[in-house]
Amino acid sequence: MAGLSLQEAARRAGVSRTTIWRAISAGRLRARRDAEGGFSIEPADLHRIYPPGGARTGKAVAEARPPRGEPEREAEAAETVALRLRLATAETRVAALEEMVAELRHSREQWQQQAERATLALAALSRTA
Repeated sequence: MAGLSLQEAARRAGVSRTTIWRAISAGRLRARRDAEGGFSIEPADLHRIYPPGGARTGKAVAEARPPRGEPEREAEAAETVALRLRLATAETRVAALEEMVAELRHSREQWQQQAERATLALAALSRTA
C-alpha cells in the first residue's frame, strides 16, 4: 500500500502540514522517509490519530500515546497501540479488497454481456447464411 505525502496526509486529516509534521516529530504519528527524502505516511497510521471525516477526538489522540508510568503498563499500552494499528491497517486493506472485488464483479458482468451479444449475433448470421 502506498504511503501518503505530508501534504496529502494533511489534506485527508483536515489539518495543516505543520500539524502533521509536529505529530511525526513528537512520535505520535509514524512515518518513514521515501526515496526523495519526503515523508511516507500509511493511511492507517494517519487515521489512528485523525479519524476519517474530521471526527478527531481527544480519545483517539490519547489512545495513540502510551501513558507514562510503570514500565509494565507502558509495555502493555505500547502493545495495545500496536494491535490497534494492525487492526486499522487490516480494516483499510479489507475495504480496499472489497472495493476491488466489486470492480471485478462489474467487469465480469460486462464481459459476460458482451459474450452473450456476440453469441446472439453469430447465431443470427449463421441463420441468414
